[in-house]
Amino acid sequence: MVKTNRQTFTLATMCLGTFMAILDTSLVNLGLHSIQADLHADMATLQWVIDLYNLAYAVLILTGGTLGDLYGRRRIFVLGVLLFAAGSLVCAVAPGAATLLAGRGIAGIGAALLLPTALAILNVTYPDAGQRARAIALWGGMNGLAMAIGPTIGGVLVASLGWRSLFYAILPVAGTTLAFGGDRARAPIRKPVTMWSSRFTDLRIDQDTSNALFSSVVYGSEVRS
Repeated sequence: MVKTNRQTFTLATMCLGTFMAILDTSLVNLGLHSIQADLHADMATLQWVIDLYNLAYAVLILTGGTLGDLYGRRRIFVLGVLLFAAGSLVCAVAPGAATLLAGRGIAGIGAALLLPTALAILNVTYPDAGQRARAIALWGGMNGLAMAIGPTIGGVLVASLGWRSLFYAILPVAGTTLAFGGDRARAPIRKPVTMWSSRFTDLRIDQDTSNALFSSVVYGSEVRS
């Protein structure tokens, strides 16, 4: 029973983290017009508001998987959530376009840390193949849910509270993710490895790195859609 409860809280935590990262993309698209009017941003700056987040994520996702393997998946996942929340807060209070872009970059780094480690945590939390497949299917389904409801939520927020509310809305989701990510959502502990470990000298692809590759494919397909 204890193991089942821990697995449930772990799954909920990973799904919330994924939901937050994917929701951000669909939310921000709805606020570009308001951002342009408020910050007097040109079209190139607006393009970077979207692309800087995606670029930081794409460049660092493999690094995020490797860091999870080296320093602990849960630790890197929590760090990713904290960075994501910090980046969103910077965007919410940004006085100008430069600060907004800095916040977007920080959020992208956070996403690159939390998404691959979320999948890796699920892989070790569910040793049974059938349960693991269902958990990963639910985790992947959060991508579609976030993309589906994001435009509706974003439209309501921009119309009623302004574009800054798009970023403030991320903060309670991040807080809930961290609250769920306590001891009850702790992933099984694996012995840390070093850069000189045989895991890095043989030809086998590291598990967290392969998870990072899979996460990038999943995220990329959602962005394209």
